[in-house]
Amino acid sequence: MQRRITTGWVAVSLLLGVLLGILITAPATPLHAQQPEAAERHHVYIATFRGCEEVCEAFKSYLLDRGLAVDFIERSIERDTARIPELVAEVKELQPDLLVTWGTAISLGMVGPAGTADSEAYVTDIPAVYLYVADPLGAGLVNRPDMSERPNLAGANIQVPLEAQLRVMQSYQEVDRIGVVYGADELNSVAAVTALRVAASRFGIEVIEQQLDPGPEGPPLPESIAPAMQAIAEKDPDILVTVSSSFLIQNVEAYTAAAVEAGLPLFTSAELPIRQGDAMLALFASLSSIGQVAGYQAEQILREGADPATLPTPSLRRFTLLINMPVALALERYPPMLVLQIAELMD
Repeated sequence: MQRRITTGWVAVSLLLGVLLGILITAPATPLHAQQPEAAERHHVYIATFRGCEEVCEAFKSYLLDRGLAVDFIERSIERDTARIPELVAEVKELQPDLLVTWGTAISLGMVGPAGTADSEAYVTDIPAVYLYVADPLGAGLVNRPDMSERPNLAGANIQVPLEAQLRVMQSYQEVDRIGVVYGADELNSVAAVTALRVAASRFGIEVIEQQLDPGPEGPPLPESIAPAMQAIAEKDPDILVTVSSSFLIQNVEAYTAAAVEAGLPLFTSAELPIRQGDAMLALFASLSSIGQVAGYQAEQILREGADPATLPTPSLRRFTLLINMPVALALERYPPMLVLQIAELMD
């Protein structure tokens, strides 16, 4: 179904900052003036989960627009994490100037967890930048949130602060119980649920969990979604929240449709569940901005010779608040006037 946006980007809003406790601004990352490019060409190896999508394309465009001479080597594991060691071996053989990893699973699989010294299983001697990792600290990818402190690794923090997410939910409706459906096989999902539980407790909110049944080979199957949604609905949460998950990305339409079928309003801090699915409410950083910020990190390494370990980890500061009005009306969850004044609407 074609959806139309009835308002533009969420603007800088003092009202939102005061009433919701967050600030929506333009990106705070400073961009230096473009410099003349040397004759040297850079070789950048990009490892993706399902091909080069919007985040990856924005990353590539950023480097080219900044005048760098770059040859991209693109590889996709086609949703099969068992292929990651093949990519590690190829990177070691090709010795590119930069490795770029998309998502938590590929990033951990290729550069290893923080503190690793296993140079046989992981890429430890080639500069790397991670893309689209929701919670690098919680996943064990980095040592601290403001910089990786890993000799060859840098990236960007794309996560919308949990406190901001909770305040947006509370501004939309009364929230005492949050539901979350996830697969226990994904470390990033488990870490995200743990962080959500801690943050929600500070607001006096209870988190109700429902794990997806594992499939024969471990990861859950798509047919496990509907029963899990019905099970969480019986626990009567006020709202459902998505967490970082490759499984969710692959099955976003079925996942979000099952939430609506179960009568559950779904909040997300990612773009896909509301753009391509039936999430009701979203507060997110755009996919293109994620790629651009990671591109800025890569530029510092390629052009300036920056040390990935000490390169500051930028946080995105500009977010979109989006309401899926057909879903809101179907669930009889019409947004309050305050939220309508600051949100984009999909119809």
